[in-house]
Amino acid sequence: MDLPIYYTFSEFKENYPTDFNKWKSLYKEGSELDFVKELISLYEIFVDEKGNYKDRISLYSINPYDHRLNIEMSIEDYAENMEEKIKDYFSFEGEIPKGSTAMDFWEECNEEDHGSFVIDDPRHKYFKYFFISEGFTFALDHIQYRNFTYSVMKIYEFLQNKTKILKRVETPEAKKATEIPEFVPYQAEVGKGKNIPYKLALLRELGIMDTLNAKYDNNQEQLYRILEYLTGGDAKKYYLSMYGDNYNGNDRVTSYHTADLRKKGLI
Repeated sequence: MDLPIYYTFSEFKENYPTDFNKWKSLYKEGSELDFVKELISLYEIFVDEKGNYKDRISLYSINPYDHRLNIEMSIEDYAENMEEKIKDYFSFEGEIPKGSTAMDFWEECNEEDHGSFVIDDPRHKYFKYFFISEGFTFALDHIQYRNFTYSVMKIYEFLQNKTKILKRVETPEAKKATEIPEFVPYQAEVGKGKNIPYKLALLRELGIMDTLNAKYDNNQEQLYRILEYLTGGDAKKYYLSMYGDNYNGNDRVTSYHTADLRKKGLI
């Protein structure tokens, strides 16, 4: 499938889904990343090594000693060269056939026998779009050409960004990196059901306990019920060891619990 070149960014974006679906129907084993790589190879001929629009056009001339001379020229000089080649072509071939224009012979006239130069730039076949001809006279549509230089760079940037996104999504390493790990609740290294002081210490260090104390200052029983729900056990006696009457030594929240949380990287 020959992918088309679009001359405006809006047209490119509008047709991107359709073109991909057509491409995918032919290359069923290909991914969107493969599709984007093909598009990049199509548009990168308009971009130079520094990532800017390539505004010079490549061509060559053959001197009398059959030595090839490679040169570059501006789009304006290119237009003049093409006009010369068209005139030279029809000086041999005759008049422009009825129902045709000089533009219909854009490729035929680009031979060593016609004009001083031969355009070997891969963009040559696309530049035809920017010229208006009347008889043997050519005129470059500067506005249309300038708009294209902006559009092609937007398209190229879009494809580069698309590549980065698709690589993160499609590669096995990226898929593994984006997987959400299974949540494993923190268990303190004490007997089963004995991690309530760790949970209360964590709530305190995160500042949540201060919020609860302020909100339920006049409703302690409601506060105890909330803490029981959060910790999964009888939190009241541990809470009182922190903020009220001190229960026996086994039912206290101490600096040991805080240190262990810090050691585990939880605070």
